[in-house]
Amino acid sequence: DLAHELNHFVYREEFNPYTSSFHLSKFIKNTIEGSGGEADAFISECKVYNDLEFFHSVPNPKCKKVMDASDSKVSAIKEFYKLGEYYANFRYRLLEEEPSADISVDFPFLSRSNVVFHSSAHYKPYPLASLDEYLYISSMACKNEKKRLELAKLNFRAPGSLNQTQEKMFSELKKLYSAKCNKFVHSVSL
Repeated sequence: DLAHELNHFVYREEFNPYTSSFHLSKFIKNTIEGSGGEADAFISECKVYNDLEFFHSVPNPKCKKVMDASDSKVSAIKEFYKLGEYYANFRYRLLEEEPSADISVDFPFLSRSNVVFHSSAHYKPYPLASLDEYLYISSMACKNEKKRLELAKLNFRAPGSLNQTQEKMFSELKKLYSAKCNKFVHSVSL
């Protein structure tokens, strides 16, 4: 467990939910396939487990299957995309949130095979758990953006006139907020 979590801590790619480049499919892929993602962390865990083999008498079958493959990372990634009975639900929810997603291109290893890995934090397969995590993070970021816009609106109503730069900046902030956040936070008139 320690090797797994350290891999996440050291190698996981950072993300910023406040940027326009924060997208669901990319988030799911990075969570599983990216540097320091679940596949890398699992491989690190298996390496440590194998190095400490003399402490346990039962080999880990999941590790053996992945580590015996010619490309252990691809093998691990495939295991994480096994959705079993969650397959249709994942596809539906992904397309509901990101209609432009090309599932066959973005997730070529998505499979109806029985689930191998469940997220311990969300108690569901990793692709679905990542989808839920993305929605939660986006929702929180949008709530923060809404507060920021409300404060900006109050400041812009201060005595004196706004200059064109301030008006343009506020207008752009509103557009970005609307484009990214309408589905997460009930709009207020800003």
